Amino acid sequence: MNRLTAQPAGVAVIVVLWLVTLVAAFVTAASLRARGDLVSAGALVAEAEARHAAHAAIAVAALTLFDSQAGAPAHAGRSVAVALDGRTVEVAIREECGKIDLNTGWAALITGLFAASASPRVAQAVLDWRDPDSRPRPGGAEDADYRAAGLPHGARDGPFESVEELMQVLGVDHPLYVEVAPHLTVDCLNAGVEPLAASVRVLEAIPNLAAGTLPAFLEEREAYLAGRAVTPPQPVGGEPYLESSSAVAFAITATVESPIRFRWEAVVVLAGDALRPYLVRAWRRPVGP
Repeated sequence: MNRLTAQPAGVAVIVVLWLVTLVAAFVTAASLRARGDLVSAGALVAEAEARHAAHAAIAVAALTLFDSQAGAPAHAGRSVAVALDGRTVEVAIREECGKIDLNTGWAALITGLFAASASPRVAQAVLDWRDPDSRPRPGGAEDADYRAAGLPHGARDGPFESVEELMQVLGVDHPLYVEVAPHLTVDCLNAGVEPLAASVRVLEAIPNLAAGTLPAFLEEREAYLAGRAVTPPQPVGGEPYLESSSAVAFAITATVESPIRFRWEAVVVLAGDALRPYLVRAWRRPVGP
């Protein structure tokens, strides 16, 4: 074979090799993309299954609120395990009136809750958001303050529609929201808090509690809620910020651990109707871990 015939043959071999390489690259890319799509689809299916399990468990747990044999008093925060098609879902039930109501709660309670984590100005901005007038409180925030901060909205000058709306208040950033949101509600409508259902953070926000008496109250409350005591305890001091509730509004949080970890929360209000025993006020992802 002479040099003239060998040269085109060599070029053809190189072209074929390049084509084979390109085809292999395309096949590999398509395979990886298909594999990625399958993984994504699998994750979506797993999340959908977990979501449905969480919703079903919340519905089952809501019905246990009507069970007179549930054991603990209605104010007790309690956990139940709900079995669904071989899957166990952990559900926590907490009474909403153990929290501070953003709309009807005493201003001193809201101020006390924020005092541990934020400037006093933030609490005043929260109160300015909910009050109907446009006059700023000392250190608070009304429409002009929001405009000065470059925000497109002003204060609502009306009730909070949800706890999530708190993030629109001037001075409330996401870390602060995550810290205080579990202790706030818009579904109690009391001015005070139910001490039998309140978190330690809420109890610490109550003005006029006798110094050093909170640990003793917590021990007495634990004994009462566990059925080891007959008389419900009361904190020493704290009036008028303590208020008994009728135990009709509850936050129910479901946690699914397998195949993925998924958490969902509903706020339900007992309706006292056999055909419609409860109303769902909110469906949401819970704040916090």
